[in-house]
Amino acid sequence: MKKCIFIIFLVSIFSSCVEKKEIISNEVINKLSEGSYKIPSKFGNLDLFVLSKNQQIIITNADYLNYVYNYHYKSIFKSYNEFLSDVLNHNIQLNTTVFDNIPYKIFKLSKTIENEYKDQTFETFFKKYSKKEDFEKGSYILNISKETSPNEIMTISYYFYLNGYQVVRNDYLPKYLVIKREEIMGIE
Repeated sequence: MKKCIFIIFLVSIFSSCVEKKEIISNEVINKLSEGSYKIPSKFGNLDLFVLSKNQQIIITNADYLNYVYNYHYKSIFKSYNEFLSDVLNHNIQLNTTVFDNIPYKIFKLSKTIENEYKDQTFETFFKKYSKKEDFEKGSYILNISKETSPNEIMTISYYFYLNGYQVVRNDYLPKYLVIKREEIMGIE
């Protein structure tokens, strides 16, 4: 019996020492939480990925998360900043019903892309699904074919998001730009 208690004790100590990876930095969360949320805001075109309670992923933006916070979570969290930190770092899952009055996208991860991501390093994954673009130093575009499904594009975008990149649709060319999140937010 003492062995069993000791093992449980050790497991709890080791599991509490495992640090959860930060998806969105405090600097980005601070900038997002200080935004002026008169729609559209300057963060309105930045896709943010939120976990839903039904094992799907919601794509939304800071404007709509501000609405969700004000109408559904303001009494639960001390501040919008705290809410953003928990939601964007995947510490909580949201019910899709809180998005009923606002536009959002929802998807399940493509199993093919998910397995690729899990079976290789992010660097290898990034090299496969992005390529350097000549129009600006250090810029990348999403490297996909015409046969790539919208669900696969969202899944690739999600894994880039988890690793500090944003996939942004280009307004002028039919391409998706891949940009470091801190660069978009003006954080160097």
